[in-house]
Amino acid sequence: MSGITSQDGFYDIMEPEYLDKIDLKDKIVAYVDPTHEKKVSEYRLDELIHQYTNVLKHISKEWNNTEVSRYAYLEFRTDIIFAIPTILACDRHSELAKRRMEKAGKTYFYFHDQQPSFARQVKWIPGVPHTYELPFLYGFTEDLNVKYTSPYFEEYPRNPTPEDIEMSKILMQLWTNFAKYGFVFQV
Repeated sequence: MSGITSQDGFYDIMEPEYLDKIDLKDKIVAYVDPTHEKKVSEYRLDELIHQYTNVLKHISKEWNNTEVSRYAYLEFRTDIIFAIPTILACDRHSELAKRRMEKAGKTYFYFHDQQPSFARQVKWIPGVPHTYELPFLYGFTEDLNVKYTSPYFEEYPRNPTPEDIEMSKILMQLWTNFAKYGFVFQV
């Protein structure tokens, strides 16, 4: 079982101003060219940029061009650094399990997009940043509670809501059942 959050690509970018200084095209080229060991054609590059900056995709959000560019870069990073490798690994695992057991291997993938009520709110980007599903997965231990729920420069964490606790119970049960029985189900 493996998964990602909706904004895993946000893992090391805390200030939106950093994103305002980047050129989306240059960043995409920097990630894609080394992967393919050759230059990406302008046509393919334009397709990639359109994929992540398609205004129709973001029309309901009423964002300006800077905000679309920020979000596009974070979506691209989420895909290229987390989603694609995770999906490929899950596919490969399933193929290997199928060959070994002569039947389809059980591989599960999840996409976590529930914004925790207790989390530091990142107002300029929607979605769930990298690792913000961990308190749900491991429960609200003291260490996780302080790390994920304390606003910067505040001493005490916020308390999770009953909805957060319920989501945590469900997620822990799904993972536990997977570990015990090899498949996911909820009682």
